[in-house]
Amino acid sequence: MVAAMFAFALSLPTVARGLSVEMSLEDRVLAAHTVVLADIVSSRVRTGGSSRGPAIETVVELSTISALKGKPPRRIPVVLPGGATDDLVVWSPDTPAFVVGRRALVFLDAGGRVIGGTDGRLDVASGMVAVERQSWAHVRDRVLVAAGRLEGPVLSAPASGVSAASVSVAGVPVISGITPGSASAGTRSRVTVSGSGFGVSRGSGKVSFFYRDGRDPIQAARYVSWSDTAITVEVPTATVNGYQAAAGSGPVTVTDSSGRTSPGHDFVVTFAFGGVKWAGTSMTYRVAAPSASFETMVDAAASTWSAVSAFRMHDGGPIAAPTASTNDVYWDALATGDLGRAYISYMPGTATGTIVSCDIALNTAHPWGDGTGDTFDVQSVVLHELGHWLNLRDLYGAGDVAEVMYGIGTRGSRKRELHAHDIAGIRYIYGSSDSHTPTSSVSGVPSGWTSQTVVASISAADDSSGVRRTYYRVGSGPAYIYSGPVSFSTDQDTTLWYWSEDNAGNVETARSAAIRVDKSPPVTSADVRTFYADAATITLSAADGGSGVASTAWRLNGAEWRAGAVAGAASLGTHTLEYRSTDAVGNRESARTATFTVVAGQTTDVERLAGADRYLTAVKVSESSFATAAAVVLATGQGFPDALAAAGLAGALRAPVMLARPDEVPAEVVAEVRRLGASRIVAVGGARAVSDRALERAAAGAGVRWSRVWGADRYGTAAAVAAEIVRLRGAVPVVFLVRGDGFADALAASPYAYSQRAPILLTRMDGAPEVTVAAARGSGASEVVVAGGPAVLSDAAVTGLGLPWTRVHGSNRYATAVALTRHAMSRGWTTPTSVGVATGERFPDALSGGAAMGSVGGALLLTRSAHLTEESSTFLVDCMPAIRFIRVLGAEAAVSPHCFAVLSALGAP
Repeated sequence: MVAAMFAFALSLPTVARGLSVEMSLEDRVLAAHTVVLADIVSSRVRTGGSSRGPAIETVVELSTISALKGKPPRRIPVVLPGGATDDLVVWSPDTPAFVVGRRALVFLDAGGRVIGGTDGRLDVASGMVAVERQSWAHVRDRVLVAAGRLEGPVLSAPASGVSAASVSVAGVPVISGITPGSASAGTRSRVTVSGSGFGVSRGSGKVSFFYRDGRDPIQAARYVSWSDTAITVEVPTATVNGYQAAAGSGPVTVTDSSGRTSPGHDFVVTFAFGGVKWAGTSMTYRVAAPSASFETMVDAAASTWSAVSAFRMHDGGPIAAPTASTNDVYWDALATGDLGRAYISYMPGTATGTIVSCDIALNTAHPWGDGTGDTFDVQSVVLHELGHWLNLRDLYGAGDVAEVMYGIGTRGSRKRELHAHDIAGIRYIYGSSDSHTPTSSVSGVPSGWTSQTVVASISAADDSSGVRRTYYRVGSGPAYIYSGPVSFSTDQDTTLWYWSEDNAGNVETARSAAIRVDKSPPVTSADVRTFYADAATITLSAADGGSGVASTAWRLNGAEWRAGAVAGAASLGTHTLEYRSTDAVGNRESARTATFTVVAGQTTDVERLAGADRYLTAVKVSESSFATAAAVVLATGQGFPDALAAAGLAGALRAPVMLARPDEVPAEVVAEVRRLGASRIVAVGGARAVSDRALERAAAGAGVRWSRVWGADRYGTAAAVAAEIVRLRGAVPVVFLVRGDGFADALAASPYAYSQRAPILLTRMDGAPEVTVAAARGSGASEVVVAGGPAVLSDAAVTGLGLPWTRVHGSNRYATAVALTRHAMSRGWTTPTSVGVATGERFPDALSGGAAMGSVGGALLLTRSAHLTEESSTFLVDCMPAIRFIRVLGAEAAVSPHCFAVLSALGAP
C-alpha cells in the first residue's frame, strides 16, 4: 500500500502578522532575495537525506527570462518538499506546483527556497497573472516598484470589468434562506438553498460558498437536486492552488445557467474535515523544544484536544532531536515567511484513509513565547496545528474568527480554548464518550410583535458535567459569550440564536427566538383632489414596516371619528379631512390633515400649470394635484427616460414626480417636499442623473430620508423600478412596453402606469435587452401593453418577452396618445373627468404631468405647440360632457396661447 504525506504550512507576511499565506505581492517582493520570470524546464524526484521534514524532495530547474529583483544565474535549481516514488507519495499542499513547460513569476529566499506558500509561484499565461487578476505588465510594474527599481505607486486595479454592485436589476436569482443555517464541510452535509429565479434545471448553474477574502469562492461539487426555487447541495471542500481548502462562514450565492448571480446570503460553516483519520483512538507524540516551558505549552495544547473527545494524545516525553515520521513537534529553520509547517503521512485505500504519522516544525526565525512581549504563543499555534493532525482544515470567514481552526492569527495574541465548532469537528471524526448536551432556554421574549423593549434572558442546565458557557448571536452577526440579559430597544425583525456547551465539551444545537420590536406608527396617505361630482370618495392607504396596519380612521370637518379606509363627503364645497392609522401593537399615527373641494354642475375649467422652468413647472403640477404625500419620486430634468419609467413607482407610493438638476435639487422642490409632509425621497436613476450630494442636501433640508433605484443604463433603471414596484405591491397585472429612445409614447402611457401601479419597461426597436425580458417575466404580469406601431417597435422586440401582448397605436404620436386613452377607458383605468394636455414636441414640461394626471384618474393628450392637433381635438369634443378639468402643462413656449384659447373655447358652456 502506498503511503501519502500532506502538510499545512503557517506562513507570514514580513511583519509576521498571520497564521496563513497572507503575504501580499509587495510583501513577497520585500521578503524575497530573488524575483524572476522563468520557464520551468525540468523536474525530478530525489530521496531526502535529512531526518527532519519529508522523506522525498522534488528538484525543479528554472530558466531565467528576466530578473526583477536580485542577480540570479541563467539556470536556477529549486528544491521543494514532497514528490512521488514507486512506493511513497509525499504531499505538501502549501508547496506550489511547478509544471514543466509553463512560465511563472517565482519568489525565492537567500537559500533558494520558494516563499509565500502556493503564491510563491504565479503562472503567467496569455499576458495575464490569473491569481492577481491583472495583466503581466501591471504585475511586473508592481514588483519593480516594491523592489525599488521603478518609481510608484502603481494603482492596483482589475484587468478588466467595472463593479456595479449597487445596480438593482430584476430577474437575477434571489436567495431567501438556507436550511439548516449552519453545517460542516467535507462531511457530506447537505443544505437546501431556497429562493427564486434559480432556473428549472441546473445546466451550467452553480452554488458558490465563501472561502476567504480576496479569493474566488469554492463551488459546490455535489448537487442532490435543483429547481427554480430550491437547490440541495453538499457543503464543499476543495484543493485551491494545491492548498487543502474548505468553505468558510460567509455569503453563499447562486448563479443560474445564464450567468446571473444572486446577492449573497450568510451561512455558517462549523468545521471542515479533510477526509482521513487515525485508525485508533490515540497516538503518542514527542517534543524537541528549546525550553521546558515550550514543552509544557505543547502538552497543554494536546490535553485541550484530548479532553473533549474519545481521541487521546499521549505525551511521549522530550527528545533531543526529531526523527522522521514519529509524531514529533520541533523547531527548525524553515523558508522565509513560514511560521510553521504540519506534515501528515497517511495510507490511502480505506473509506477515509488512515493517518500513519504527523510532525510539526516551528520556524526558529520567529520569536516564540507565551504570547506576551510581541511573541508568538507556542500553545496557541500548536493547538491550531494539532487540529490539522486530527485532519480539521482551516476556515477563513469573518464568522470563524473565534475558532482555533481560523487560519489567521497575530503575534502577541492567545487562543488557547476550543470553540464549540472545533469540538464538534473532533467529535464528528472520533466521537465522544459523553453524548449529553446542555439545554438552554430564553425568557422575556414575546411570542409576536411588541411595542416594548425586549429584554431576553438566557439560562442553561446540564445533568452531568455542568454548563461551561452559553453563547448567542443576533441574526447573522458574530457570536458572543452570554454574560447577562440582551436588550432590543429599536425597531427590528430578527432572530436571537443561543446555545450552550458543557464542561465535557458537548455543544447544544443552536435554538432560536424571534425578536419583533415595532415602536413606529403607520404612515397613511389620502387620495385627495378636486372632485367634479356631487360627492367625493377618498381612499386612505396605510403602510407599516413592522407589525402591520390594524385599523384606519377618519373624520370630516371635525365630526366624530369613523373607522375605515374609505372616506367620503356628500355635499358640495371645501372640506377638511383628518385621518390616522394604528398598527397591530397599538402605535397610533398622529392625525394628518388634507383639504379638498367638491364641485358639481360647472363648465369645464381650463388651467395652465407652468413655472419659470421645467423644475418649477413640476412643483406647480404637484401643488395642484397633491394635498399630502408620504413620499416624493425624484428624477433628473436633463433627460426623459428616468422620469417616465418612474411613473409606475410613483403610483405604487401615491407620490408626485418632481425634477432635479444633476448637482442640485432646487429649493422650491425641497419646499414642496416639506409642504406635502413626505417622509422620504426616492430617486430614480444613478448618481450621474442626480448626485448623492444633491440628494443628501435636499433630504437634510426637507427633514426626510432618501434612497435610490437605478440600473446600468436606461433599460436597467426601468427594470430596477419594475422590481421595486413588485417588492412594494407584489405581482402586477400589466406592464407597459415603450421604445427607450423616444419620449412621446411613454409620456402618453404614464397616467395609466401610475393609476395601475404598473411598470413602464423600455426596449430597443428590434429586440428587448435581456434585463427588460427578465423584468417583464419577473413582474408576474399576465399581459403587456405595447405603446406604438410596428414602425416604432417591431414584433420581435415584444415576442421575446414570452408574455401575451396587445399593441395600441395610431398613425402618429398624437393619435397613439388618443388610442392609449381610449384603451385605458375600455379597461376602466380612466373615466376621464380630468385631462392633461402637453406638447408632443419636447419632453421637459410634461415629465411630472403624467403622474399627476394618473393620481386623479385622468388622461394625458399630446399636441403641437402652435395648434391643437386634430386627433386631440376630436377626442376632447367627443368626451367633453364628462370632462370637468383640462390642465395645460407647460408655459406658452410649450403650449401656445392660441392652443390654450382653443381649449378654453371647447370647455365653454
